[in-house]
Amino acid sequence: MRTDSGEEYVNRLARLTDLDDYEVSDDDPDVRGWDVIDRQGIRLGRVDELIVDRDALKVRYLAVELDATGGSGFRLVPIGLAALDEDDDIVILNHMDAQSVTSCPTYDSRPISREYEQRLMSSYRASASKMGTKDATRTDPSGSPTAAPRGFYDDTHFDESSFYGGRRKTRGPMH
Repeated sequence: MRTDSGEEYVNRLARLTDLDDYEVSDDDPDVRGWDVIDRQGIRLGRVDELIVDRDALKVRYLAVELDATGGSGFRLVPIGLAALDEDDDIVILNHMDAQSVTSCPTYDSRPISREYEQRLMSSYRASASKMGTKDATRTDPSGSPTAAPRGFYDDTHFDESSFYGGRRKTRGPMH
């Protein structure tokens, strides 16, 4: 498969559960099974799975199983749009509400194509733009808007430092 830029796209993403030689680092909490709440404190569901980049050894998405309040089915949430509560085992979507999450393409556990990721990110950016919140435009790692980012994951949506915050003991999400 080729991307719009003509580069070959190789699916580097996988469910952590499906990878025998990967696990969450001892220094990071394993958030699978944790409740997910939106910016208003409404429970949307729970983290079902971590979607990891095998090459970069980083979590890229949380696979969230929505409950009755948050809709139904599964949605992927980019790691940079979520944060861990400092005290409780809860994942907070500080810049999103239930409608933002449910309006995104569903996730069905099949391999994730770049086309799916682009649709997903377009949906999140459209929601952010409507709500006037974080990351309505693509940014480079310094936070400056850019039309030509260095790479798909060089974006604040994938900045794991905002996710782990003070709950990360050291650098390195998995081993």
